[in-house]
Amino acid sequence: MQAQLLPGLTTQTTNVRYVSLLTAGRYLRQIAGEGATKGTPLSDFWRRLEALIAVCSVLHHHQDGETLRGIIGKTYADRVVSATMIPLETKLRNPPYNIYRGTLGALGLFDLSQRSDPLYEGAQALGGAWQPPVSSELGRLLATGNLPRVVEKASLVRIAGNFCLCRVPDGSAEQQKLVDLLFGLKSPEDPPQFSTDGSFGQGARVASWRLLLELVAVSPGQVLWSHHLMERILEPDVLSLPLVEPLRQTMLAWRWVAARSFFERGWTIIFNETFDRLHDKPLGLSQAELRTLMQEWYLSHHGKEDIGDLVQDARRNIQSRDWYTQKYQEPRPRECLQLMAAGLLAAEEDRRTTEASILEALRCSGAIPFNSEYARLLAAVARKDSTSEFWAETSLETLIHHVRIGLRKMRYGNPDSLHVDYEDGQWMIPTKALGWEPRPAEAFSRLDVAMGWARQLGLVTLRDGFSTLTALGTEVKRRWDKLYGQWA
Repeated sequence: MQAQLLPGLTTQTTNVRYVSLLTAGRYLRQIAGEGATKGTPLSDFWRRLEALIAVCSVLHHHQDGETLRGIIGKTYADRVVSATMIPLETKLRNPPYNIYRGTLGALGLFDLSQRSDPLYEGAQALGGAWQPPVSSELGRLLATGNLPRVVEKASLVRIAGNFCLCRVPDGSAEQQKLVDLLFGLKSPEDPPQFSTDGSFGQGARVASWRLLLELVAVSPGQVLWSHHLMERILEPDVLSLPLVEPLRQTMLAWRWVAARSFFERGWTIIFNETFDRLHDKPLGLSQAELRTLMQEWYLSHHGKEDIGDLVQDARRNIQSRDWYTQKYQEPRPRECLQLMAAGLLAAEEDRRTTEASILEALRCSGAIPFNSEYARLLAAVARKDSTSEFWAETSLETLIHHVRIGLRKMRYGNPDSLHVDYEDGQWMIPTKALGWEPRPAEAFSRLDVAMGWARQLGLVTLRDGFSTLTALGTEVKRRWDKLYGQWA
């Protein structure tokens, strides 16, 4: 879902400057032509450029002590920056180009269908926006599409900022081209098509970027990061923002993502607790034995309570940021059930009150469809089940879905990801999974990555932990509204 709303980035691609620097590298190789190919093979060129970016990102902040996040190869860079001569070789199994390759393709920069991933014609402007520092010997070599195996540290200190990932230089052509690309400011995209096949078009991307600026503009003095950002999106005033209809639809889709984030937080913790209980039973447990064990375990933490009362409490608080924060940060068993219920209720409330077709489609999609989980919750309320009974039932459901999802992945040729087995009527942990430590789902989303990119691009600044639009961010917002007024 998030991949359709914000194509071109993932939770692993946290530095936007990799996009412009890698595009510039490919551009320099292409204009150099055969000379670059004879000098340095393309694969070697990528590995050396990646190493150069990592080293310069460390050197650029060596004196101020700032530690940048998202430097791929930082361990290598920390090790070699003290040397006089630096080998441009990270020896990473998963180098930056591999990580960002999908991003470069999704943004329409690299043609991944062809050998060597050449630039699309439309990517030439961004590729040429960054210029190598030709005042240095290394910069002049890079201008020919080549890089050396080893470089002198002293020569890098003077040009480290040219390759550092910390931010895109203000007022630069690189900054302008990146902003134009992400926000679709050179030529307007068509409005997003929220179809049931999951393909929303590039309009969803530019709408999500514009929505990010709107959230910052209307949230002074509020933390906009991780679960705090998801909480903000679920607040009621967001629904009354004066947005053109495609932006409103995009907002509703992100509200569904937010609701899903809290549901999955509760769901995954319940799975983890169930996994831990099974881990202590090498011979396994039957369905009935596991249900009894999980119910007793819940009652060892909380008293007896009707599930209907818990649901009513969640319903009263589905728009309360403080309530979500407390449940998210202190996820005891009861809080896990509340997070699940709140996510389901928030999504259902939006579907019922907005009548948006995308929400109707989303509730029936995914590996754990909201419509079936909402029906299961309502059935438990109608039966007047206790919270401990619903906890035990959900524990079993998390195992069943884990197996179904794992089997489905293997049918499509993916590796075996099953960490739970069900054989001869017994649930058990296979030997291969005994050392596995499952983690709960976090609310960190692609929107968080976009917020980081916005700061690196100079659109948003962080002051005392709060995000604020810069003058450039405000101007981009105005330009976008003027260009996309046709969407209204």
